[in-house]
Order: sequence, then C-alpha cells, then structure tokens
Amino acid sequence: MKIVSIALGLLAAAIAVPAAADEINLPARKSGEWQIVMQVAGHTITTQQCVDAATDKEMMQSGFAKAGEDCSSVKQSQDGSTITIDAKCTIGGMQTQTHAVVTGDFQSAYTVDAVSDITGGPPQMPKHSEVKQNVSWVGACPAGMEPGDIEMPGGMKMNLKQLQMMKPPG
Repeated sequence: MKIVSIALGLLAAAIAVPAAADEINLPARKSGEWQIVMQVAGHTITTQQCVDAATDKEMMQSGFAKAGEDCSSVKQSQDGSTITIDAKCTIGGMQTQTHAVVTGDFQSAYTVDAVSDITGGPPQMPKHSEVKQNVSWVGACPAGMEPGDIEMPGGMKMNLKQLQMMKPPG
C-alpha cells in the first residue's frame, strides 16, 4: 500500500504537468471509459476512468486554474501528434521540474512519459521519478461508473469532479 501512496503522489505531480497552465492546449479525450496503466518505481498501477466531453473539459479547466497558480514556468510545443511540456511548479511545498512527452491521438490511445525532479516533500518521496502512462479507450462507461469516476487498484472508486470541489482545510 505504501508504494501506491507514493505512486499516487507522483501521479499527482505528473498530472499537474499536462494541466499546468492556461497556455497548455491538449485535445479533448473521447467520451467513455479509459484505462490508465501507470508504471512508476518498478510497479504497475492500473486505473479505470469514465469521462464525457463536459466532465473532461471541466476537469482540465480546473486543473489549468489550480496548476496555473502553482507553476512559475510552463512551455508547450507540438510536432504532429507529439506534445512536449516542460514545467516548474510548487505543489504541496515541493518544487517540481518536469519534462513530459505526450504522444497519441486522445481518441483511442496516448502515452505520457514524465520525468520529474522534486525538491522538498516527505522523506519517502523519491526526488527523481520517471512515470509512464499508457492510456487507452476501452468503450462506453460501464454500469455503475459516471463521468468523473476513477476506479483505483483494489476497487476503490472516487469521483474526480467531487474531489475538485473539496476545499483543503484552513
């Protein structure tokens, strides 16, 4: 379970890059169920996520707004179906410098390769990470999953839209 917690922290840092600022322009994903296979620190974590056009756009805009506050520098370039993003951000007291390469079409499958160097944060948090996500469209969202739902390893389900509405204490 500890590796899952660390991986989720790294995932949060890696996800902040594609959603890092208003200037980032990623294509909309096809509506339906997406499988995300993340490889980090020699472990594979597979999640399922349900999106529709409105939810995907809303989650991206929310990520843009939040990360726009957290990132001092974000640069994006695109060559065909390859998007490269370099960002310097402060997330939860950690300074991150991330280089991410996104390839694919966002309608059937894409890959995110992110390399991050982190300063600060909890002692168990790796200071260098390489995260690879293979994301593929599965089909229509299954019964019991609604847009914004993500199913984690072990069957734990949460709704990302609801999490975004939660405010941190303080």
